Amino acid sequence: MADDWDDHRKAALDIVQVEALTTRALNENVGNVVGEMRADEKTILLATARFGDAWKILDIERIFLENELTFVASSPAMISSLNTAIRELDAALNLLEKVRNPNTYKELAAVYTLGKNQIRGLPRDEARQFFKSHQVRLRNLDKGRLSDSERDVLSSRIDNIKSAERLYEQLQEQALDIKAERNRGKGPDLGR
Repeated sequence: MADDWDDHRKAALDIVQVEALTTRALNENVGNVVGEMRADEKTILLATARFGDAWKILDIERIFLENELTFVASSPAMISSLNTAIRELDAALNLLEKVRNPNTYKELAAVYTLGKNQIRGLPRDEARQFFKSHQVRLRNLDKGRLSDSERDVLSSRIDNIKSAERLYEQLQEQALDIKAERNRGKGPDLGR
C-alpha cells in the first residue's frame, strides 16, 4: 500500500516537473528543453498507465488538453475542439464517479435501452462517447507534422485513453451486474 502511495506521489511530482518544463520552454524558447519535456511526458504517461486508474489517466489527459489550449491552440477551430474535449472529459469524470455507486448508475443506464445506445451490452453513455471521440481526435493530430518524440507521446496518450475505456467498461459491468460470459463471445447477458 505504501508503494502505491509513493508511486502516486512520484507521478504527481512528475506532473509538476512537466509543468515547470513547459513554463521554462516558453520562457527560454529552447528546443532541447522541449525535447526534455517530451521525454518526461512519455515517462509520466507510461507510469500512469501502470497504475490502472482511470481517474489518474483522465486527470493527466486534462493537463495535456489545458496545456494545448493555453500554449498550442492557434485557430478558433482548434480552440473550439479543445474546449469540447475538456467538456466531454468532465462529463466522463462525472460518470466515472457515478458508476462507483451501482444504484445511481443503474438509474442512469436505464435510458440506454436501445441497441444503438449500447456497445457489447453496455450503455454507450457520455463517458464511452468521450473515449471514442477523443481517440479519433488524437489520431487526427497524428496526421500533422510531428516529431518522433511528439508521436510517441501522442501514441501513449491514445493507449492511456484505451486503458481508461477498458477500466470504465469493467466498472459498468460491476455496477450493472453484467456477467463475465458476455466477454467470452456468448453475446450480451445483462443479468436481468
